[in-house]
Amino acid sequence: MNSNSILNAEEAPNCDVRYLYLAALNKAIQDSGYSRPRIADRMNDALAGDAVINAGKLNKWLAPSSEQSMPMEYLSAFCWAVGNVSIANELLKPILHRVFDERGQMLEQAARYQLEAQELQNKAQNLLTQAKADHPAAVN
Repeated sequence: MNSNSILNAEEAPNCDVRYLYLAALNKAIQDSGYSRPRIADRMNDALAGDAVINAGKLNKWLAPSSEQSMPMEYLSAFCWAVGNVSIANELLKPILHRVFDERGQMLEQAARYQLEAQELQNKAQNLLTQAKADHPAAVN
């Protein structure tokens, strides 16, 4: 883990994300194009019948005036139901992290490899340049 990470900071960040979370949930619903009853049905499908979620519960959980938020154990079902994981990014914002899917992780790893390859190429070029300068007759 990066020693400069906020996760290692002595001073705690402000992690009160309730209103950011609610705003992200509501935006995800709006962007999904699904009605709340349809989202509730999709969540129930994703939860394999282990929970009974309806539009009334969603409305209650998503109202800023409500004291009860959507339980975290339903977040992955919600993300699937609306086709959006940006909600998780809102939860991670205070600690300066983001969610990446497998494709994003592969692209990040590929970029690291490209940087490493470029660094190795530069080192090799520097060695060749130095070898030519130090022993011009020995290097073609």
